[in-house]
Amino acid sequence: MYNLFLETRAAAQIRLWCELNAKNEQERDAFLLAAYTNACNADLNKKHPGGFEGRLFSKCVKEDDHYRIDIDACFVWANTPEGQGFWAKVHKVFVPIPKRPL
Repeated sequence: MYNLFLETRAAAQIRLWCELNAKNEQERDAFLLAAYTNACNADLNKKHPGGFEGRLFSKCVKEDDHYRIDIDACFVWANTPEGQGFWAKVHKVFVPIPKRPL
């Protein structure tokens, strides 16, 4: 499921934020994993059968629309170790909705 997350707009936002802020590959990967872990642990995703992973899978299989999930839709930022301010900065980075691979 982590691979599906890497196809989302949220992952693209994190990658671009890291690029703009001169983060290295290890830091980028740590931020991607932190976002995925936060989403998996978020209460809002526990309401969906299978949690965040179930939501990703459902959006992918039923609608082929998991690409549209951005940072805002993943989890409540204030409830994370990184905090509201950090994720708000990442979310401000404009990334167009990734196109589906053919």
